[in-house]
Amino acid sequence: MDAHEVIRRLGGTAPYDVVVTHATQASLRRAVREGRVLRLSRGVYGLPELPVPAAAAAAVRGVVSHVSAARIHGLRVPTAPSSVHVTVRPGARPPVLPQVTVHWSRLAPSDVTDGVTTVLRTVLDCALTLPFGEAVAVADSALAEQMLVKSDLIVAAYAQPPRRRGRCVRVAEAADGGADTMFESFTRALLVDAGVGGFVTQLPVLLPGFTVHVDLGDPYRRVAVEAEGFEYHSDKVAFARDCERYTELAAADWLVCRFTWAQVRFRPEWVVDVVRRTRGLRAPQPRRHLATPRVATGVS
Repeated sequence: MDAHEVIRRLGGTAPYDVVVTHATQASLRRAVREGRVLRLSRGVYGLPELPVPAAAAAAVRGVVSHVSAARIHGLRVPTAPSSVHVTVRPGARPPVLPQVTVHWSRLAPSDVTDGVTTVLRTVLDCALTLPFGEAVAVADSALAEQMLVKSDLIVAAYAQPPRRRGRCVRVAEAADGGADTMFESFTRALLVDAGVGGFVTQLPVLLPGFTVHVDLGDPYRRVAVEAEGFEYHSDKVAFARDCERYTELAAADWLVCRFTWAQVRFRPEWVVDVVRRTRGLRAPQPRRHLATPRVATGVS
């Protein structure tokens, strides 16, 4: 059998000894010379049409994982990875390849599908290796897309080995599928991480004639936090709508804090301080004009 066909039938990658079991060495050399097969690393061959993460994982005899797996699953990743993340078995000695980050961990068969860690395993791995805000954004998107159920995520987090458990549990408990965007997830995580809790994601507020959903709302102090992405305010209609929205919120006795992505990313201490000071202007009061909220994790 032709070496290219052997590798194709094996899923796109194969070790040398498996290839030459079904094809001749001459066939393999010819396929490599013609560019129909690539030598990914010593003793590992693959097809040139392989996606980059899959090729990198095959080259080190591992599986795509962490943020690279998150991107494959379509989860929200605040920062694009600069390398392909791959997990190999403990004790493995993979070749050192440029732009490949290797993690050593024991994976159960149920942790991997088609050479990529599952959504659940990926969220837990990201909880362990990413900054808290980015890990929460990944977990939020898995819940929002109904790829995971929060109770399952929490159970899996508590079942992790002791060295992984603390960070995994913290992210799982903070995760909220109600977040509408990655920016909202990151902003909420920033406040939770600072011990500023009591906010509800996409809180509905009844105003005269219509209802608005604030990104984060404290229903007992009537304080809203809005994560302002430029793409939602880039035309006259959107600008006019937002002016009406915030004017009506002010008339309904709401205090609104509005932050840009750059402020949340690069001035986090200031963002937290402003929210704390704004909440401090109001003593908790009975809820009114609100739907029943889901209070986010944190310290009020």
